[in-house]
Amino acid sequence: MTRIFSGLLVGGLVGCASSVSMIAQEPLHLERLPAIPLRDAMQAIETQPGFAVELVASEPLVSSPVAMEFDAAGDLFVVEMIDYSEQEHEALGRVTRLRDTNHDGLMDESEIILSDLSWPTAITKVGADVWVAAPPNLISTTPVSGLLASPQILLEGFGRQNVQGLANSFRWGLDSRMHLSTSSNGGLLTAPDSSRIRVDKAPRQVSGRDVAIDVITGSLYDVVGYGQHGMDFSPWGDRFVTSNSDHLQQVVAWYLPELTDTLLSRGIAWRRSIAVDGPQAEVFRLSPVEPWRTLRTQMRLSGASIGLLEGGGRASGYFTSATGVTIYDGDQWPESERMVAVVADVGSNLVHRKLLRPDKLAYKGERIDENTEFVRSKDTWFRPVQFAHGPDGCLYIVDMARETIEHPKDQDAQSSQRLASRNRFLAIGPRPGSARDPGVTSHGCLAFFPIRPIACLVRSRCCSWKHGFRDVVGPTEGCTSEGATVGLDFVASISGCHSGCRAATRAAAVVQ
Repeated sequence: MTRIFSGLLVGGLVGCASSVSMIAQEPLHLERLPAIPLRDAMQAIETQPGFAVELVASEPLVSSPVAMEFDAAGDLFVVEMIDYSEQEHEALGRVTRLRDTNHDGLMDESEIILSDLSWPTAITKVGADVWVAAPPNLISTTPVSGLLASPQILLEGFGRQNVQGLANSFRWGLDSRMHLSTSSNGGLLTAPDSSRIRVDKAPRQVSGRDVAIDVITGSLYDVVGYGQHGMDFSPWGDRFVTSNSDHLQQVVAWYLPELTDTLLSRGIAWRRSIAVDGPQAEVFRLSPVEPWRTLRTQMRLSGASIGLLEGGGRASGYFTSATGVTIYDGDQWPESERMVAVVADVGSNLVHRKLLRPDKLAYKGERIDENTEFVRSKDTWFRPVQFAHGPDGCLYIVDMARETIEHPKDQDAQSSQRLASRNRFLAIGPRPGSARDPGVTSHGCLAFFPIRPIACLVRSRCCSWKHGFRDVVGPTEGCTSEGATVGLDFVASISGCHSGCRAATRAAAVVQ
């Protein structure tokens, strides 16, 4: 295996301010890295031994996906943020339902169920309803096949001043509440009279805090800590978040408001960086460094452009755009893969993983893959932005495949170019024959959700009986629908048959 080390110091113009200044004043024609055919894009992905990449869906079925959620029938609901990043007022976003009608593992049917959304970023299922975060609103709708749904506003006031700091990551907590990260934008929340959610002492200030919703009573809570994009819980209720330049953080004691919210505790940093190798740890990309990124670093080094200079003046080779922290909670990976945090770096076209080890009151995250990454691609259009657990115990990756993921403001005026995008879903799972459980044919599955299709998907496989879920698509080899306990559909219907219960039994059973 060839290891590619990127993030080398830019040579030639470093220290030559006058030369760079002259270039900055002239029209730039930077080399662009075009999209490659889907087959080549699949072959460009490199995974660790024992894992393989499968394709699940692609354009034209879906466009610009940023979040996803399975339902009890194995249908896949996708948030499409088509208006990322500069089209703030066009309301091009939508929610699409994908189906695998012949159960061959590939999505083959697409239906738009909700449209005209501005900057939608998160999705979840609550009973028969779909909840979508589209700041400033949190909306709910009940999908009806063949009809565009009519949304109901549940909450208003989520911030949208920064497109890279929008509310994201619906997750069930061990407190039986639905949690949502408010990100760096925060918000000032209110609820319409028709909403099922109640906001006491409205408007509720949630800047610097995340929110939790009791879906039964409708009560709204706010909790300490927030990240940028990505939030998840471990099976034990530990809460983790991600920020661009601090890839793995833990919010300690979030479940003890009597401690975290007291006057004497306000100065305590409950959100803590836990990566042993530091917030902006080294990453080992396989893809070439984009010309605009190299030029931007040269200009900032020379003083020809003003901007944050990170990584000791390197164009890449460290976390700059970490996103989507997820704690693997399926049953298809080896026991050694328990308590593993998965984090993407969209700017470096890779997926990183860390082993979580207890360390006094928190955890510490230790790199698993030395001098390489869990998943990485030679294709600069590979943009993993978010993850989700599938009904087959696999981990899915939302790949917002596009030429440039950064906002133009982050590129400097001279190096900014219009964004081009493609659509694909990818998935990573165990290589054929590597299954450790004879009852299920795919294990160690790590699925990706790029802007094309989906991979490693819902192939009419069953949910984990180990965690008490029933078959979501019908009996398959190694699985039967006999003995399914009454009420167990709640996990499938509420959290997409997430093979890790998340302890929402009470809420799910009632909501159903």
